[in-house]
Amino acid sequence: MQPTRPAVTSVAAADPYLDIVRPIFAEKCFGCHNSSKEKGGLNLSEYAAVIKGGEDGPVIVKGNAGASDLIRRGALSPGNDDFMPREGKPPLTADQIAILRGGIDAGAKTGVNVGSLKVTAKAKTLIAFEL
Repeated sequence: MQPTRPAVTSVAAADPYLDIVRPIFAEKCFGCHNSSKEKGGLNLSEYAAVIKGGEDGPVIVKGNAGASDLIRRGALSPGNDDFMPREGKPPLTADQIAILRGGIDAGAKTGVNVGSLKVTAKAKTLIAFEL
Protein backbone atom coordinates (compact mmCIF):
# COMPACT_ATOMS: atom_id res chain seq x y z
CA MET A 1 0.00 0.00 0.00
CA GLN A 2 1.33 3.41 -0.95
CA PRO A 3 1.48 6.06 1.77
CA THR A 4 -0.97 8.91 1.33
CA ARG A 5 0.63 11.73 -0.60
CA PRO A 6 -0.07 15.37 0.09
CA ALA A 7 -2.30 17.10 -2.44
CA VAL A 8 -0.41 18.47 -5.42
CA THR A 9 -1.01 22.17 -5.89
CA SER A 10 0.50 22.59 -9.36
CA VAL A 11 1.15 20.50 -12.44
CA ALA A 12 4.82 21.55 -12.38
CA ALA A 13 5.27 20.10 -8.87
CA ALA A 14 3.56 16.75 -9.60
CA ASP A 15 5.51 13.49 -9.72
CA PRO A 16 4.67 11.93 -13.10
CA TYR A 17 4.02 8.41 -11.83
CA LEU A 18 2.87 8.91 -8.23
CA ASP A 19 0.59 11.90 -8.77
CA ILE A 20 -0.65 11.40 -12.33
CA VAL A 21 -0.17 7.92 -13.77
CA ARG A 22 -0.74 5.80 -10.65
CA PRO A 23 -4.15 7.40 -9.91
CA ILE A 24 -5.24 6.64 -13.49
CA PHE A 25 -4.09 3.04 -13.06
CA ALA A 26 -5.86 2.87 -9.67
CA GLU A 27 -9.12 3.97 -11.26
CA LYS A 28 -8.97 1.83 -14.39
CA CYS A 29 -6.44 -0.99 -13.98
CA PHE A 30 -5.91 -2.05 -10.36
CA GLY A 31 -8.92 -4.37 -10.41
CA CYS A 32 -6.80 -6.86 -12.36
CA HIS A 33 -3.23 -5.53 -12.19
CA ASN A 34 -2.18 -4.94 -8.58
CA SER A 35 0.27 -6.47 -6.10
CA SER A 36 -2.14 -9.21 -5.02
CA LYS A 37 -3.80 -9.91 -8.37
CA GLU A 38 -1.36 -9.78 -11.27
CA LYS A 39 -3.31 -10.85 -14.36
CA GLY A 40 -0.81 -11.65 -17.07
CA GLY A 41 1.93 -11.18 -14.48
CA LEU A 42 1.40 -7.41 -14.62
CA ASN A 43 1.31 -5.19 -11.54
CA LEU A 44 0.65 -1.50 -12.22
CA SER A 45 0.58 -0.41 -8.56
CA GLU A 46 4.36 0.07 -8.19
CA TYR A 47 6.65 1.98 -10.53
CA ALA A 48 9.32 -0.76 -10.66
CA ALA A 49 6.67 -3.36 -11.51
CA VAL A 50 5.30 -1.18 -14.33
CA ILE A 51 8.77 -0.86 -15.81
CA LYS A 52 9.34 -4.63 -15.47
CA GLY A 53 6.10 -5.47 -17.29
CA GLY A 54 4.25 -8.76 -17.32
CA GLU A 55 4.45 -12.30 -18.67
CA ASP A 56 4.81 -11.01 -22.22
CA GLY A 57 7.56 -8.54 -21.30
CA PRO A 58 7.59 -4.77 -20.86
CA VAL A 59 4.34 -2.88 -21.45
CA ILE A 60 6.04 0.47 -21.91
CA VAL A 61 9.03 1.59 -23.95
CA LYS A 62 10.47 4.65 -22.21
CA GLY A 63 10.46 7.57 -24.64
CA ASN A 64 8.28 5.78 -27.20
CA ALA A 65 4.56 5.56 -26.44
CA GLY A 66 3.89 4.37 -29.98
CA ALA A 67 5.87 1.20 -29.29
CA SER A 68 4.32 0.67 -25.84
CA ASP A 69 1.86 -2.21 -25.48
CA LEU A 70 0.04 -0.41 -22.66
CA ILE A 71 -0.96 2.38 -25.04
CA ARG A 72 -1.72 0.00 -27.90
CA ARG A 73 -4.09 -2.12 -25.80
CA GLY A 74 -5.85 0.86 -24.24
CA ALA A 75 -6.47 2.51 -27.60
CA LEU A 76 -7.90 -0.55 -29.38
CA SER A 77 -11.57 -1.03 -30.13
CA PRO A 78 -13.39 -2.73 -27.22
CA GLY A 79 -14.26 -5.64 -29.53
CA ASN A 80 -10.58 -6.48 -30.10
CA ASP A 81 -9.27 -9.48 -28.12
CA ASP A 82 -6.22 -7.46 -26.95
CA PHE A 83 -8.28 -4.48 -25.71
CA MET A 84 -7.83 -3.50 -22.07
CA PRO A 85 -9.64 -3.40 -19.79
CA ARG A 86 -11.68 -6.51 -20.40
CA GLU A 87 -15.01 -7.78 -19.16
CA GLY A 88 -16.90 -4.55 -19.79
CA LYS A 89 -14.89 -2.50 -17.28
CA PRO A 90 -14.68 1.24 -17.98
CA PRO A 91 -11.93 1.94 -20.53
CA LEU A 92 -9.34 4.66 -20.35
CA THR A 93 -10.63 7.95 -21.70
CA ALA A 94 -8.99 9.61 -24.70
CA ASP A 95 -7.55 12.23 -22.30
CA GLN A 96 -6.13 9.54 -20.00
CA ILE A 97 -4.50 7.80 -22.96
CA ALA A 98 -3.06 11.15 -24.07
CA ILE A 99 -1.64 11.72 -20.56
CA LEU A 100 -0.11 8.24 -20.45
CA ARG A 101 1.27 8.71 -23.96
CA GLY A 102 2.85 12.04 -22.98
CA GLY A 103 4.36 10.55 -19.82
CA ILE A 104 5.88 7.63 -21.70
CA ASP A 105 7.20 9.90 -24.47
CA ALA A 106 8.79 12.09 -21.74
CA GLY A 107 10.68 9.05 -20.44
CA ALA A 108 8.20 7.37 -18.05
CA LYS A 109 9.89 8.88 -15.01
CA THR A 110 9.23 9.08 -11.30
CA GLY A 111 11.11 10.90 -8.56
CA VAL A 112 11.12 14.10 -10.63
CA ASN A 113 8.48 16.74 -11.21
CA VAL A 114 6.50 17.44 -14.35
CA GLY A 115 8.03 20.91 -14.53
CA SER A 116 11.43 19.36 -15.24
CA LEU A 117 10.14 17.32 -18.20
CA LYS A 118 9.51 18.25 -21.82
CA VAL A 119 5.73 17.94 -21.85
CA THR A 120 3.43 19.70 -24.29
CA ALA A 121 1.13 22.48 -23.15
CA LYS A 122 -1.84 20.29 -24.06
CA ALA A 123 -0.52 17.48 -21.84
CA LYS A 124 -0.07 19.92 -18.96
CA THR A 125 -3.68 21.07 -19.39
CA LEU A 126 -4.94 17.46 -19.41
CA ILE A 127 -2.84 16.66 -16.33
CA ALA A 128 -4.31 19.64 -14.49
CA PHE A 129 -7.78 18.14 -14.94
CA GLU A 130 -6.59 14.80 -13.49
CA LEU A 131 -5.09 16.40 -10.37
